[in-house]
Amino acid sequence: MKFRNWFLVVLLFLAAGMNAQIKNPVKFKFTINDLGNNQYEAVLNATMESGWHIYSYS
Repeated sequence: MKFRNWFLVVLLFLAAGMNAQIKNPVKFKFTINDLGNNQYEAVLNATMESGWHIYSYS
């Protein structure tokens, strides 16, 4: 009986892990602009899919 309970717990965790997905809701675009005189500007743009949010503390 004890083996059966442990087996069910392990099976439950495996099923939960298979249901989890790695999501990448943010797409990044990185560009470098040459400003001249050995100066450069790095621009990083992030675009999020709808339904996702960014929370910040200030």
